Amino acid sequence: EQERIKRMPTQTLAAQRTAQAGLIRTQTAAVVEKTAVVQRQASTSATQTKMAFSSTQAAAVKLRQSADIPLAGGDFRKYQLLVFSTDSNIGIFSVMADGSGQKKAVNSTERSQLCPRFSPDRRWIAFVVGRGYANEAELWLANGDGSNPKLLLKNAGCPAWSPDSRMLAFPNYRDERRLYRVNVDGSGMVKITDAQIPANGRCTIFSCLSWSPDGKSLVYASNDIFVVEVKGGTPRQLTFAGSAWSPAWSPDGRQIAFDLQQATRVYNIMAMDKDGKNLHQVTYDGLVNTDPSWSPDGAWIGYSGSWMNTRGFFAARPDGSGEILRLPINGLYISSLFAFVP
Repeated sequence: EQERIKRMPTQTLAAQRTAQAGLIRTQTAAVVEKTAVVQRQASTSATQTKMAFSSTQAAAVKLRQSADIPLAGGDFRKYQLLVFSTDSNIGIFSVMADGSGQKKAVNSTERSQLCPRFSPDRRWIAFVVGRGYANEAELWLANGDGSNPKLLLKNAGCPAWSPDSRMLAFPNYRDERRLYRVNVDGSGMVKITDAQIPANGRCTIFSCLSWSPDGKSLVYASNDIFVVEVKGGTPRQLTFAGSAWSPAWSPDGRQIAFDLQQATRVYNIMAMDKDGKNLHQVTYDGLVNTDPSWSPDGAWIGYSGSWMNTRGFFAARPDGSGEILRLPINGLYISSLFAFVP
């Protein structure tokens, strides 16, 4: 693929980038307009504003006019979540997506427990402990039942598990935030690429990388979305939008979801094929929707969202169709993020 790209005429690459940038600009303009409509309709009746939307767009605007966003039904009971807060010391919790079975997931008294991720075999929970400055963050590991949390590495950001649960990939703050991989016992640390994660601290709280289900590649965010082979090599850029973050590989390995800042305080969830083609929006409300996570069966993309000064957990279909659902999880989860358990 790299050789094919090298042989590709410069004009062809430029045309691809221009086309993608044009698509995103068009989507951004539509989102900003729909956001303005939602805000106006919050203070006026729906009949006072008449605009021609597609059926999907109209459904999204109608949904956001009501504080009573539809709740996820009983079929969500099968999904387990790991939840943490970005601004309070509540620790890491496990809860089913229908709101049942809430319990503490990690038996640790460390402050600022962030970015938890269950290993695919559920034997381990990896998480980050914040230490004031992003480059002082630590990578910790606990047993799957939350017991025996211990320090694995210092100066490391949010991790991603290998599909076989034997390794973790992470941004190494000791080496200018370059991507490394390491065995679960802390041995065999290897640099994957010389590419760097930005020095904005985001990758201490939000996920910035995801391991492909076939174990061969990592997708990561550095203002745009890139993919690189785990064995090393030159990263390949998939998006050309700027402000694209939190990539997440679908369970079948065919798609990548991410969040995209489209305007001030306007973030939406996007998805595309693993090669960067078929880019499309998943959410249309034009508010603050971040950190997507795929359900284990690939049927839903979950994300954290803010709406009318309320923050919650939501789920949308990967193709952007149908209703957005609110996960009935309340209480401790102020300024919180979550990830589906494999």
